Amino acid sequence: QLPAVAGTITLKNGTRIAIASLHLPHTKEAAPFREVLCGAIMEQLTSQNCDGIILTGDFNMRGFEDKTTEKLCGGKWKDAWKEATNTKTAKETKFTWNSRVNMYHGPENFQWTCRLDRCYVKSEKGTLKHFDLIGNQ
Repeated sequence: QLPAVAGTITLKNGTRIAIASLHLPHTKEAAPFREVLCGAIMEQLTSQNCDGIILTGDFNMRGFEDKTTEKLCGGKWKDAWKEATNTKTAKETKFTWNSRVNMYHGPENFQWTCRLDRCYVKSEKGTLKHFDLIGNQ
């Protein structure tokens, strides 16, 4: 029982894409468990033998977990934010939790920023061209 929903899409040209959204445990101490869950979800997606894979959601990851996650299940996972942003847009789209801009839990509470959410792509055939946080628009 993995904390994700997934499906496959077949485009008119026959290209198959596996796509999934997940929600992983939130505490810093849960990092090893997140790695196990993420690896299992990536394994399931990879087993679909698709031309590309998109895995997105509330990873609740800290920065120190990035490299390990990108190497799971054969590696070659691309973080959409790292791949498809430039220095101009990177700062504007970095924080998926920014309680200084969006008062998620009330203006009277501690305000902080973090990039807890991720969008990973794995494909030999495709290229990431754009990344944005539409929830902040």
